[in-house]
Amino acid sequence: AIEQERDSGKVESKRVRVHLVQHLEEDGAGHLDVEVSEAATMGDVLAAAGEALGSEELAQKGRLVRKQGGTFIAFTKDEPLGRRRRLVLMGVDLKQILQETGPGAGADDDD
Repeated sequence: AIEQERDSGKVESKRVRVHLVQHLEEDGAGHLDVEVSEAATMGDVLAAAGEALGSEELAQKGRLVRKQGGTFIAFTKDEPLGRRRRLVLMGVDLKQILQETGPGAGADDDD
């Protein structure tokens, strides 16, 4: 029933915050919080992140992944977010995108 309602666009689901972390979380790796519907897909999460930062590259080239054994497996874009609230991002340099377009971009221009 939820799937049918979501497809018709008539459901107003609760909004949830998802924390995206750049793969290899080290030395101040990029991270970003986005708000999406709790019925969102992984593609919706990437689209929301790209929109929040004005970055088509993030929405198009970014991949949300999960660790499985010693490797990372990408979620499909149509996979439901489910209960996940922290996701690992690969395929783009989130830290670089944040510096160029994100909150606080240009804040150091007063030098």
